[in-house]
Amino acid sequence: MMNRRRWFWIALLLILLIPIGVFILIRVLPPSPGPDGMLLVSRTEDGVGRSYWLNPESSELTAVENVAYLDRPDLAPNGQQLVYSGWPGLYIYDLTDNTVHQITDGERDSDARWSPDGSSIIFVNSRNFFSALFRYDIASDELHQLTDYQNDLEPDWSPDGKRIVFTTSRDGFQELYTMKQMVLTCSG
Repeated sequence: MMNRRRWFWIALLLILLIPIGVFILIRVLPPSPGPDGMLLVSRTEDGVGRSYWLNPESSELTAVENVAYLDRPDLAPNGQQLVYSGWPGLYIYDLTDNTVHQITDGERDSDARWSPDGSSIIFVNSRNFFSALFRYDIASDELHQLTDYQNDLEPDWSPDGKRIVFTTSRDGFQELYTMKQMVLTCSG
């Protein structure tokens, strides 16, 4: 049991630290299937970013409606919504009716990730050269600050949704931390 957990965290650390080389030309984030097994692809062509659904069987691209470029999208567990970084803030794109709903207005909100049960979204808010983790609660439409501004980045959920893993340089070195899902302060 302990060995399994150790391998999970080692694998997660490797995934977080391996540099992605060609992300400027084409980026598929996350590699999870969308509607009908399609993959979400954001491409930069001639300096302009566009988002497409990619059919992995036919290699056919279909433009995502109502959104020019989805930066770092994450597919909801129900497969019906995407959260992504826009400018300013974070947005939820509903795949069932092609509507967009802004959930934050921070100029530097990024790295949004759905909880495994789809009830909340964690993300990074940066200001004055520091960053903190926040959680957006879907049902209450409330923001909760999870960490102080100490360069906390790259958040993600444990598979059971009880813990959050993230990288931080709060001790002077880039390290991997985990925390229970809790709230330090509320804003909003």
